[in-house]
Amino acid sequence: MNAKVTYYLQLAIVLLMSIVADCGYASVATVYHDVNNRARWIRFSDGGETRYIYGLDGVKRRVEHIIPGIPPVVSIGVAASGSTVTSTTDYSGAFVYEDGVLERIHLDCGYLSYRDSSGSRLAKPEYHFYQRDHLGNNRVDLCSDGSVSQITHYYPFGLPMSMGYSPESQRWKFGNKELDRINGLDLYDFEARAYDPATIRFYRPDDLAYKYHPISPYVYCLNNPLFNIEPTGQKIEFAEGSSDEFISQFNEAYNYLREHGASEIIDALKDSEDYTVTIKESDNHGTPTYSQEGKLISWNPKIGLAIRETEYFISPAELLNHEGAHALRDNTDRIGINRDYDVNDENYKNLEEKRVIENVESITAYRLGRLKKGEKTRISIYGFIEIVPNVKFNRQVIDEGAVCTGIK
Repeated sequence: MNAKVTYYLQLAIVLLMSIVADCGYASVATVYHDVNNRARWIRFSDGGETRYIYGLDGVKRRVEHIIPGIPPVVSIGVAASGSTVTSTTDYSGAFVYEDGVLERIHLDCGYLSYRDSSGSRLAKPEYHFYQRDHLGNNRVDLCSDGSVSQITHYYPFGLPMSMGYSPESQRWKFGNKELDRINGLDLYDFEARAYDPATIRFYRPDDLAYKYHPISPYVYCLNNPLFNIEPTGQKIEFAEGSSDEFISQFNEAYNYLREHGASEIIDALKDSEDYTVTIKESDNHGTPTYSQEGKLISWNPKIGLAIRETEYFISPAELLNHEGAHALRDNTDRIGINRDYDVNDENYKNLEEKRVIENVESITAYRLGRLKKGEKTRISIYGFIEIVPNVKFNRQVIDEGAVCTGIK
């Protein structure tokens, strides 16, 4: 770094200044953090500033950008004032406001925009749809008339390639996260932390780093972005001693479910601010379980379940989703799940197992393209344990098996 920088330390070493300055994107002079180690104010050596305001829940509510001199190419909606440009972006759930005016509404499949491709204000919002890759990165932004608004290609860790089309037309890109390029910052907002795709690291440590001693607290998705994703910049809580291989297999199972629109249960567990569910690796002789005491999912990524009656094979990824369904209800409807656990069922052991098998399991199998609508994975709680090579493994069930077990 050429410029003298000042470090303000709160809870951990802050790397933001070295990240952006060493890479030549911007010269950061000062960074202020609050007591929760969140960046509140960044001052650049050329006089530019970026300021952040958070809600009591820690969610970003407002960003203010001050850009000195002649403004660079920035997002639509920025207006010049004298020798500086000041823009304010407010975030309220799915709604994004630029300088107090509603500009964007986020949707699962894309977004609604109140600006056309030239930047002119629209009387009615226009639909935009994303084409995403297997990791959920926005590759193509399509307008409702079928025209292409943006094309983005990425290096493995999220840095946009120079090839592409209209890179500044919208800024939600890698992992569907916002890329802030104003003042040359070039960091992705992963909610819990900011991420720099050029140096492949977060600028501050993982809050749960004490649980993952073999892993650097600054790395992105275990340094394997081809198979893993990191939706919020924080990792799901794994039991102490969990191996890198086990964590990677969990991510592979999650990605498999996510690619087929079947990850909403795991998503809800990962995104909850009210409870924490721990996942640990079970041995090779037991089926996955969920324990209400300790909120613990025991799961083995190499165990599947063969069902003779329906000739269906339940993959490890599907079994993970099964236990996740118990965990989610336990944390959102404890009275209801305890009531159903206490009601016996001849085929499914209890009503809670019947609910998960007939609904969650079967719907998951349908979304994975393995069952037709209305078909069931099984008609009882019983199946035969098999050791399998990977979390997505499935096969045609024959009349052979190892151990018959009731899965809970």
